Amino acid sequence: MRKLKNLLLTIAMTFTAISFANTDPVNSGKQKIVKEIRTMLTTPNFEIKDSIFNVVFTVNESGIIKVLRVKDETNEEIKLNDEYVIFIKDSLNGKTLFSATKKDLIYFLPIKFKQLN
Repeated sequence: MRKLKNLLLTIAMTFTAISFANTDPVNSGKQKIVKEIRTMLTTPNFEIKDSIFNVVFTVNESGIIKVLRVKDETNEEIKLNDEYVIFIKDSLNGKTLFSATKKDLIYFLPIKFKQLN
């Protein structure tokens, strides 16, 4: 009887562990990429306003990031001399992304700047 209880307890714990496991490896991979890119973006040295930018980038076979475009919230491309564009490109271009990515695929990542009071 005791062996049966232990077996049922083990099965119940296994099902509980499986139900809490991350079953979406794609989202898990995206979260790792976002977390890694977030560490590359340090605090800018200019006054920021609340804004969102859509960054279009690719990663080569060596994991090197190449920013292709930076667009604003309305999806309009921003001029290259804009301080946000310069900051984003300087922070990401040429940096190595260690998270698993599909090489030579185009990625779209929204980056949100929030003014701290």
